[in-house]
Amino acid sequence: MISPKILNPNSRIISHKSSNEICKLLSKQPLFWCLSHEQVLKLSCYSNLIRGKRGGVIYQSGDMCNHLYFVVYGTVKISISKESGIEKVIELVGENSFFGEAALLLKMPHQNMAQFVQDTLILKVASEGINEIFNKSQEFSIGLIDCLAYRQIKLMKSIERISIESALQRVANYLVDLSNESGDSLMSSIKLPANKSLVASFLCLAPETFSRVLKKLINLKLIKVENKEIKILDMKELIKKGM
Repeated sequence: MISPKILNPNSRIISHKSSNEICKLLSKQPLFWCLSHEQVLKLSCYSNLIRGKRGGVIYQSGDMCNHLYFVVYGTVKISISKESGIEKVIELVGENSFFGEAALLLKMPHQNMAQFVQDTLILKVASEGINEIFNKSQEFSIGLIDCLAYRQIKLMKSIERISIESALQRVANYLVDLSNESGDSLMSSIKLPANKSLVASFLCLAPETFSRVLKKLINLKLIKVENKEIKILDMKELIKKGM
C-alpha cells in the first residue's frame, strides 16, 4: 500500500503520514462515520493531505474536479470573481466540513475558486475512492445526499438573508448560526472563521457596515468582543434582533 503524503498546493512533498494516521483523520469526518474500518482503510489509499498557507489556491474556476476536500483544521474560502476584480465569498468552510462535492458528482469543472484563508490542513479524497464507496455503501450514499440537501437549505437561507434582511438582522443571525454550529450553550464564545472583510463579503456587507453593526450589538450588551473571540451575552435578545 502506498503511504499517503502531505502535499502543499504545488504538490511538493513536505512529510509522510502512515496509513493508520490517514485513517484516523478520515474517521473523524462525519460523512465517513458510517463506514467500516476496512472501508476507511481502502479509502485511505485514495487520500492525500495538503497543508496550505493563507492565500494559497486549492483550485480555480474551470479546473476539473477530481477530489472531494475535507478541512482538518483552518478555514477555506469558496468564492466567485469577475475580471473586474470584484469577488463574492459564497462560503467559509471550517473544520470537519467538506467542499467540491457538486462538481465531483456532476463530473464537471469547478464553478468557483477555493483558497486558504489561514494556515490550514485539508484532506483530499480522489473521485475513484468516493465513487467506489458511493456504489457499495447505501448508508454513505444517503448521508451524502442528506448533506447536499442541507447545503441546499443553507443556500436558500443565505439568499433570503442577503435579499430581504437588514444589516443588523444578517449579522445577528450569522452569529447565532455560528453558535449553533459550535454546539455551545446560551452563554457561548465563538470565533469568526475569517477576518472581518471576508465575513462581510459573505454577508454582502461593506466591511465598515459589518464593524458598525458589531459595535451596535456591543453597545446593546448583546455581545462582547475579546481579542478574536465574540462572546454572546444574551442569546435570546440576539435571536430577536435577527427576526
